[in-house]
Amino acid sequence: MGASGYTSRGASTSSPTHASSTPSRATPRSARATPYSRSAPAPATSQPASSPPRPTASPPSRSTRAWSTQSRPVSGHSTWRTSSRVIQGDAMETEFPKFDVCVANIPYGISSPLIAKLLFGTYHFRTATLLLQKEFARRLVAMPGDSEYNRLAANVRMVADVKLLMDVSKRDFVPMPRVDSSLVEIQPRGAPPEVDLAEWLGFTRECFGQKNKTLGAIFKQKRKILDLLKRSQRSERCTSDAPGTGSGIILGVLDDDGNDEACSDEDGDSGDRAAGFSTEEVGAFKERIAGALESTDLAGKRPSKMSNDELLYLLRLFNERGIWFQ
Repeated sequence: MGASGYTSRGASTSSPTHASSTPSRATPRSARATPYSRSAPAPATSQPASSPPRPTASPPSRSTRAWSTQSRPVSGHSTWRTSSRVIQGDAMETEFPKFDVCVANIPYGISSPLIAKLLFGTYHFRTATLLLQKEFARRLVAMPGDSEYNRLAANVRMVADVKLLMDVSKRDFVPMPRVDSSLVEIQPRGAPPEVDLAEWLGFTRECFGQKNKTLGAIFKQKRKILDLLKRSQRSERCTSDAPGTGSGIILGVLDDDGNDEACSDEDGDSGDRAAGFSTEEVGAFKERIAGALESTDLAGKRPSKMSNDELLYLLRLFNERGIWFQ
């Protein structure tokens, strides 16, 4: 059975033998017929009847065509025949068929949810080469300590290796868009990480929501303590969906870091009662969080400067004390 592929609103996934996709934005200048002038178009060339129609430039939309190609030799001939299948639909709502390679020029607005679907879904592929907005690509490949380092980079690097291939100027497209682009290669790692991915995603959401504060300051806030207490008690009650099963992943954006106003440092018994907990319950849970932080030297560190290994170590300390983030 030959390899198959799919596009996500302009993206195409296919076997490495051959692929072509419908561009989702402007056509690169290099794609124009040269050396013929604009007033003298290149002479038409005939194509075999079995060849797919040439893709033409079209604006991004929810419903796009995707080329799925497979090549095979024709019996008794040295030429190759290509059969194509066109699929039209919304890539964020449609289940992808099996694929090995993804090559995508996508609407930039779906970059984060598409990467989440590829890496944290049920797909097994070898590599994905994506054309992304330059600023988004810089955040995707950022390393701990970089000003651009964020939850997106931490989550993606937990399951894949990311490499910046090249920048593409906006002047290379006709008509010229407003932003520059970058070409990025994503290669999923062969072995899955030794962590519940749903738990990891919940943990990084809490850390990077205030990534420039220290961990000690983040996890002593009253509202955050109450929220984690609710999650932890829910995880203990729902044994069928307990952490470790990997069944709680909800696909979505990977970089919704939140803001520094999301939590409050206010204390008071009224807040505890409104949340359904006694003051003693909240105090005991707060001590568990403080104990995890005090058992390591990470309490004074900021998430934006921490490696995944350090974050993973802290997550395990929390889980050992019954503190869950799903």
